[in-house]
Amino acid sequence: METPDLTVVIPSVNGLGDLRGCLDAVERMRASTRLEVLVVDRLGGDVPQTVGKLFPQFTVVSTPPNWTIPQMRE
Repeated sequence: METPDLTVVIPSVNGLGDLRGCLDAVERMRASTRLEVLVVDRLGGDVPQTVGKLFPQFTVVSTPPNWTIPQMRE
């Protein structure tokens, strides 16, 4: 695996609608930049499965539902 040019950390806090738009935009950037994308999810439910299905090249990291965005970035 090649070393990424950039690691992008995306906190998942507002649901699949907002997250999907963000992931689509990041996916378009992958054509010109080697990206490592970490989706840090506190919602659970179908978010990890849906992201894994639609964006298998991205990594989902699950956190407790009460974590704040700053905690999710650590």
